[in-house]
Amino acid sequence: MTHTPGPWKINRRNPCRVYLRPGIVIAVTLQDNFPEAEANARLIAAAPDLLAALVAITTYHPSAGEEVWLQNCKLARAAIAKATGAKE
Repeated sequence: MTHTPGPWKINRRNPCRVYLRPGIVIAVTLQDNFPEAEANARLIAAAPDLLAALVAITTYHPSAGEEVWLQNCKLARAAIAKATGAKE
């Protein structure tokens, strides 16, 4: 079995809900501490991107060249930013 493909997004009106698209909820974080619940939702929403970045990095071969490596690093940085809420 495979996971639901991304991209997954956080609902701007309710940042504790993770959606595939409107009406399709992937996850809801229910915690008393709102900032922590929102951070957990960001991490959940970034899961497909994080997985894709890890696959790209771990399947990289030096013969692919520096440009491919730099692109894989860009994917990883974007996934990290999505997970943490930081700017890329």
